[in-house]
Amino acid sequence: MSSKHSTKWRETIWQPIAIIADIHGNIAALDAVLHDIDAQGITDIYNLGDSVYGALYPRETAQRLMDRTILSIRGNQDRELENGITSVADEPNQFQKRTDPIAPPNVTFDYVIEQLRVE
Repeated sequence: MSSKHSTKWRETIWQPIAIIADIHGNIAALDAVLHDIDAQGITDIYNLGDSVYGALYPRETAQRLMDRTILSIRGNQDRELENGITSVADEPNQFQKRTDPIAPPNVTFDYVIEQLRVE
């Protein structure tokens, strides 16, 4: 491929993206990173997970990611959280805390569930 073609190819399909991960409910850090991403004019943001599991602001963090429609995948902490909740029958957007106890007890898990208003 000649250099003329490779330059044209880069100009045609190259677009900056932002990759974020390991937010763990830290809304202040997320807002700072999103501000920087916005300042750079980047519109495609991908989240590699571990978004809300932590003792800071899980609900606000989840809301911010949803408001910005940031494509997210589950991290290991997100899976742990998901394993502790289950969907309500016939209500795919409603969740409830599982009734079987988590061993060992996990205060952070209980806090996040409470903050996300999962009953």
